[in-house]
Amino acid sequence: MIRKIRPGRRAIRTPVLATAFLGVVTSLGVPAGAQAADIHHSLDYEWQPGFSKITIGDKTVVQNLATGTYTMKDKVFRDGTGREVSLRGWNASGETKIAEAGFTPFKTTADAAAAFQQMRNLSGTNVVRFLISWEGVNPQPGVIDHAYLDKVAAQIKEATSRGLYVLLDWHQDLYSRHLWKKDSWYTGNGAPKWAVPSGEEYCGVVCAHWAQNLQTNDLIRSAYRSFWRNTPIKELGGPVGFPPAGTPPEQTRVQDAFLWQMSRALEYLSPQLHTEDRDHFLGVDPFNEPADGGVVGSDWSKFDNDFLWPFYKRVRKAMDTTGFSTQQVFAEPLVFWNSQAGIFAPATGGHHLKQKPGPGFVFNSHFYDSGRMGPNLDGVDNNTYLPQLQDVRSEARYLEIPCFLSEYGMWLDGTGAKDTDRIIKATYQGMEQSDQFKAVYGQNRIDPYTPLISGTQWHWDIYHDKHHETMNGNPDKVITKGDAWNDENFSVVNKGNRPVSFTIDPNNAERVYPRAVQGDLMNFTYNDMAKDAWKTPLDWYGLAPQGTDDHYFQDKKFALVTWRSRHSSAPTEIYLPPGFAPSSTAVITEQTTQFGFGAGGQTTPKSTPDEVMFTQDSGADSSTARGNRLMVWDDPETGETDDSWHYAVVVADPSSDDRARLTRIQAQLNQSIVKDHKNPVELLGKLDH
Repeated sequence: MIRKIRPGRRAIRTPVLATAFLGVVTSLGVPAGAQAADIHHSLDYEWQPGFSKITIGDKTVVQNLATGTYTMKDKVFRDGTGREVSLRGWNASGETKIAEAGFTPFKTTADAAAAFQQMRNLSGTNVVRFLISWEGVNPQPGVIDHAYLDKVAAQIKEATSRGLYVLLDWHQDLYSRHLWKKDSWYTGNGAPKWAVPSGEEYCGVVCAHWAQNLQTNDLIRSAYRSFWRNTPIKELGGPVGFPPAGTPPEQTRVQDAFLWQMSRALEYLSPQLHTEDRDHFLGVDPFNEPADGGVVGSDWSKFDNDFLWPFYKRVRKAMDTTGFSTQQVFAEPLVFWNSQAGIFAPATGGHHLKQKPGPGFVFNSHFYDSGRMGPNLDGVDNNTYLPQLQDVRSEARYLEIPCFLSEYGMWLDGTGAKDTDRIIKATYQGMEQSDQFKAVYGQNRIDPYTPLISGTQWHWDIYHDKHHETMNGNPDKVITKGDAWNDENFSVVNKGNRPVSFTIDPNNAERVYPRAVQGDLMNFTYNDMAKDAWKTPLDWYGLAPQGTDDHYFQDKKFALVTWRSRHSSAPTEIYLPPGFAPSSTAVITEQTTQFGFGAGGQTTPKSTPDEVMFTQDSGADSSTARGNRLMVWDDPETGETDDSWHYAVVVADPSSDDRARLTRIQAQLNQSIVKDHKNPVELLGKLDH
C-alpha cells in the first residue's frame, strides 16, 4: 500500500476521480467463470487522491463456541480503498531525548532522508513514531522556536515522501533534564527549564534503574503532580517574578503552557504539510509514558477520570482547532498499567474510564518486560506474552477505539531470561496471536480471530555508539556509547558499520506483515525463524490443518494471512523481507498454488483470475531494497457471502516434497479455513501456559 515514489522526491498526483476508493466497497471483481479478458487488475489505486488517508472502521466478529456465542467489536485502520491496514515501523529516535542534535530525531535533513530510506529498504517500514520535545518547541515562556519547527517539518517530509505514516510524539521521560544535578546518575527529557519545579532530586540510597525515580524521587514526582494539577508556574519555586512580564496568560500554568505550545506548533506545521503529507500524518502522541507522581495515591480510576483523560480531551480540542481534526490523539495509559515488574511496579490495570472517549482517539500502549529487565529469571518461550498483549486488545475494546503499540523492544546483548531476540520475537507473537479460547481450540492452537496490533519498535538510532552528549551539561561527563541516555542500549541499527547493519537478529527486524487486506483481517502468523543468543532457531509454528496428521513448513519461514469478506477491489498486500526470493517462494490461496515467480517478479498485473503477483516494494530504492511485496487479488466466486473467508500462505524455499504437494495442502487449508473457519497453525516446542 506504499506509494511508488522516487527516493528523495515528492510524488505528483494526477487529478483522477477516485469515487470507488473513498469508502468501503463490497462485492467488487468479476463473476466466477469469467474469462481472463474480462478481469482487470491494476495498481493504479496507488496514485489516486485519498488512497493513503487512514480512517477508523468497525469490525465485528462472532465466535460460535460450545458454551454460546462471543461477540468481539474492534476498531481498525482502513485506507482509502476500504482495506484494513496494519502499521509496522520504528521510533525515530532516542536522539530527541538528548541535547546534542537540538532535540530533533536527526542532526540534519540529509540524515533523516537517509534513515527513512534505510527503514524502507531494510525492513519494509510503513510507519514512524517521530519524536519532538516541549523544550525544543518552546524554550522560553511565550517563545516558539520556528527554526526548530522548520527542521521538524523538513524531516517529517522526508518520511512522508517515502510513503511512511508519521505519528508525532511529544516525548518526555522523567519529565525534564532540568531537574537533575550535573553529576547525577540520571537525566530526563521533555519540559523546558522555566516550567519545572525547583528542589533537590534524590532517588534513594540504592537506585537500581532510572525508572525507579518515578516512585522514589519526590522532585520528579512533584513535577508530574504540577502538570496534572495545572499548577501556576510562579508556585514552582523558580526565580522571583517568574514567568516574565508579557508571558501569554495561557502559559502561566503548567498544563496550559504545554497545550499552548502544542497548539502553536501545530498551527505552524499545518500549512507546511501538503495534502499527501497530511494523508500520511496519523496524529499526535501528546505525552510519552504518563506517570502520576502520586497525585491520587493509588486511586487509579480517579487518575484516569479526573486527570489523564481530561488532558487528552484538551489535546483533542487543540488538534480540532489547528487543522488536524481528522487525525487521531494517540492516548497512552498510565505507564504502569500492565507492568511486569511485580511488587516493584504493580500493574494498575485498565477499564477505569467511566465515560468512553468517543471518536478521534487511539489506545496507545507500550509493552516492555520490566520483570525480565529486573529480577525475573524465568526464560521466555513460545506463548509467554499472549496474555499481556491480549490485555491491550481488551482495553481498546473497552474504550471502543483502535489500539496501537508505540514502544516495545529489549536492550541489546541480553541472554538467559533476558535474551534480547527471544523477548522481541515473543512480543511480536503477542501482537499477532492470542489463545483466549485455547480451552475450545486446544492448548497448542491459537484463535481463528485475533486483531493484529500495529506498532513502532524502540528504536532506530543512526548515531548509536557515536554520540557526543554532555550529560546534564557536565563537561566531565560526555556520553558516547549506546543510546547516550541513562545507559539505555536499544537501537536496532548501528551507524558504526557501513552500510548500516542490524544489532539484533535480522529475522526479528525484517519481518513479513500484511500491510493491507481486501476485507477484515482475521488472523496473521509469521514463522520468522529468528535465533536466540545461542543461535538456536526459534521454530514456534507449524501449519497443521485440523483433521489431518500433517505438519507443514515447521522448519521454514512461512506466513499465513486470513481475511473475511471483501471491502475493496485493491489487492491484499503482504510485505516480504529477504529470504523470500521471487524464484524460490511458494504461495497458496484458496484458488491458486504457485512456486517461483521469476528472478525479478513482475511490474504490472496480468489480469488473470485470482492473480498472485510478486513485485518490488514501492517506496523503496530498487537498487538497494532488500524486500518485495506479494499482491493477492481474490476475485469473487459464486456463492460467496460477506462471511466468506480467504487466505494466503507464503513459504520461503519449501522442500521438494512440500512443493509437490501444494495442491494437497491447499485442499486441507480450504477445509480448515474457508469451510470450518479454524486456524490451521499449531504451536510447537516448549509452551509457556
